[in-house]
Amino acid sequence: MLPDNPFREELRQWPRVSDFYSRFLRAVGEPSLLVPPKLDGKRLFRFTWNRSMLHTIAVFRLEVSKDGTGVLTLRLADAKTEPFTYEVYREVTKTLTKSQVVFLTQDFMMNRYIELVPFFPSIAADGEGWLFESNVDGYYTVKFRVSPEESVIRTIGRRFIDLFDEKDFQPNHSPELAPGAVH
Repeated sequence: MLPDNPFREELRQWPRVSDFYSRFLRAVGEPSLLVPPKLDGKRLFRFTWNRSMLHTIAVFRLEVSKDGTGVLTLRLADAKTEPFTYEVYREVTKTLTKSQVVFLTQDFMMNRYIELVPFFPSIAADGEGWLFESNVDGYYTVKFRVSPEESVIRTIGRRFIDLFDEKDFQPNHSPELAPGAVH
């Protein structure tokens, strides 16, 4: 279970960001990476992508086993009419080889990621939120960016996104997209 606000310390200067992501991850049943269940040698990574022009938020969670292979889960959730009410409408799981895990996590393990400040405010047209968390050997890190331009943050996010097909990101079914609807 996710603690009330796992990002409070790391993102203490930005309580609205911290509160939003805490509530969202709890609402969709995501586990805590700050205080995870027994790790048993696993390394955990999560990328939460708040796509501002849509009401959909994507959560990518990677669990890396002791043997270096991994399981990557993509969960898509739609916002509902009440604030902080979300419903997971699609979950896709992929098994990753050791080389895929290394490719996906290499920047998480580099100093250029670890040394980044937790939050870097920016003004961007689309306002997408990119939240990254990791727990490696019991060491938790969190980083947040708004619409990151070319950087290590964008590189990591694109690697997660590119492992899935475009169809995996389709919005929840609406009446306009129902089979037989006139387009």
